[in-house]
Parts: sequence; structure tokens; C-alpha cells
Amino acid sequence: MTWIDLLLTLLFAVFIALGAERRLSGLLLGAGGVLLLRPLLSLGQLSPVLAVAAALLAGLLLALVSRRLARQRRLPPAPYALLGGVGGGLLGAALVLSAAVSLPIERNDANQVIYPPQQLPGMLAPAVQGSRLFREGRDILLYPLLDRQGDISARRRPVIRLLHSYLVVGEPWELR
Repeated sequence: MTWIDLLLTLLFAVFIALGAERRLSGLLLGAGGVLLLRPLLSLGQLSPVLAVAAALLAGLLLALVSRRLARQRRLPPAPYALLGGVGGGLLGAALVLSAAVSLPIERNDANQVIYPPQQLPGMLAPAVQGSRLFREGRDILLYPLLDRQGDISARRRPVIRLLHSYLVVGEPWELR
């Protein structure tokens, strides 16, 4: 475990805490954010500027709707804090995993795909190379290639396949 793993784990914990603090609104925001992530990633392949604009607009609408729905419900805070924490955890996990698959793909002299990349600036390179989260990100990002080689265990295959289909748009190892 490296400092980058600790930083991403802290980010995950912050999203859980924020979701729990927002209660029902946290659940709605977290679940809505997770549902919007894939369409926004797909839109980002076409136009990153349009994807950012759509994300800002969708986030604003999601916040307004969740706030309105949360105000209408007057129930004990403890169950809703738990549900909010679940929503925050879902969104935090989606963002942490998105970060773990977001670095550029490198190729070595033999034209083999390398992920995580080795050519990162300063302290980032050793932290990413030793990171457990980025090793998992490698399996998610390169799932079709690794599965063809038999590098993904049968036990992990369904989860990795699902995460790959959700977090990865296209075949980024084909881009040059």
C-alpha cells in the first residue's frame, strides 16, 4: 500500500461521511451520480467539453431534485444516515475506481501494453507502481486482453467484466 492508496481510501471515506451527513439526499445524489457516470464517460469520448457541461447541468438538476425529495420525507435520521452513507460509498467507489483506470496506457519496445504507466512525474511513479488500487485498475482496464491470456481468475471474472463494461469506454489500448 502506498500513499496514493491512502489518499484514494480517504477520498472514499469522505464520500461516505458526506453521504451520511446528507442522509436521503446523500443516497439520491450518490446513486444518481453512479447512474450518470457511464453516459457521461461515453459523451466524453465524443466531446470532453460537452461532457463537462452535461455533468455540471446533470449534477445541478440531481442536487435540486434530491433536495426537494429529501425535504418531503420526515423520518428518523439514523436509517437515512445509513442510506446516505451507502449512496456516498457507491459514488466514492465509482470515483476511486475511475481514477484507477484513468492513467494513460504505455507501450514498451516490444509493443506490449503497460499499465499503470511507468513514465509518471516525480513521486507519482513509484506510488502508482506499488499501488494495489492501480493494480486492480489494470485488471479492470485491460480485462479483455488479460482474460484472453487467462490472467483473470474465474472467481474474479464476473466482477472485473462488470466493472470494465461500466468504467471503460471502447478499447483504449488501441488508441495511439
